[in-house]
Amino acid sequence: MKAYYYFLYRVYWHYRDSPKKGHERALITTSFISSLILYVILITIFGFLYFFQENQAPSFLSNDKLKTIFIMLIIHVINYYLFIKPMRFLKQDLKKDKKGGFLIILFIIILGFLFLIGANKNRDKIYKTYDKTRTENNE
Repeated sequence: MKAYYYFLYRVYWHYRDSPKKGHERALITTSFISSLILYVILITIFGFLYFFQENQAPSFLSNDKLKTIFIMLIIHVINYYLFIKPMRFLKQDLKKDKKGGFLIILFIIILGFLFLIGANKNRDKIYKTYDKTRTENNE
């Protein structure tokens, strides 16, 4: 939990230190960015779980834009009311340092690579399933 609080702290102060950005705007931006990262983490985890199992992918992993927006909205509301609005991350004794910023950037890069790898593996799995079904139907 402390790592997530540190992530929120760093994002908040990045936007708080920007010119013409106040406390409220920094909170809203922090909420949106952290919700997006949480959504990508969720999709990556479920993508890898689907790849290693034989059953169908969960329905929220579909390409339906309304489902995606709805899930992101739910994540945003939960994230905002549990973590952002109470501002617990600002009440921690956290300090800005280069090591922490580097670790956050490294985490986001690794998450992006894992997301791409999982997406490619799942696409191959779906194609093989589709090809197998098509071959069975032709016979």
